[in-house]
Amino acid sequence: DEVIFTVGDIAKTLAEEAGKRKDGAKQNEYSQVMLHQFSRLTKEFPRSRFIPDALLAKGEYFFNNRQMTEAIEVYQKGAKSDSPLAPYADYKVGWCYLNLKQYREALSKFTEVAKGNKGGKTLIQSAQKDVVRAYTHIGKPDKAYEFFGNVAKGDANVSRMMFLLLGVMYYGQGKNMECILVFKEALAKWPKDRERCQWV
Repeated sequence: DEVIFTVGDIAKTLAEEAGKRKDGAKQNEYSQVMLHQFSRLTKEFPRSRFIPDALLAKGEYFFNNRQMTEAIEVYQKGAKSDSPLAPYADYKVGWCYLNLKQYREALSKFTEVAKGNKGGKTLIQSAQKDVVRAYTHIGKPDKAYEFFGNVAKGDANVSRMMFLLLGVMYYGQGKNMECILVFKEALAKWPKDRERCQWV
């Protein structure tokens, strides 16, 4: 299994290098070798310690090529493992749903990762921000702070960060009414905040 994985991993590296050189033909050629080797690995050695890495690499390939349905299938397999990579695979499922404009599913997945205890601080912080990103599409401004408080598990600083980020994202999306509602509530909650002048 190690030989199969190594060949696939080398092909992955070569594909990445070809991509940097803008050599699309070589990038595709090496990517196909990678996919073949990693698919062979999962079929012939389903209990291999290299499976989580192989699944993640395949998922990233599909994700980067906008094949979201295929990416979800592969990432979900990776998320079921006991590997340290599992939380990241779960997080990428959320991004697949976001790209498919399945915002409710994306919000649910990002929330799951944000509230989890695995994956490390950086991944959890990224998931918290992406909870806000998904929320802008389906959530209501007047319910946001309470929702974010639940996601943040009672951490007031995180709730505040998420709530203010919501206002910024609404502004960036041209949702002016929602943006105004958020920052009005922010001024009511934190009238003496040092950053309050940026909210009006």
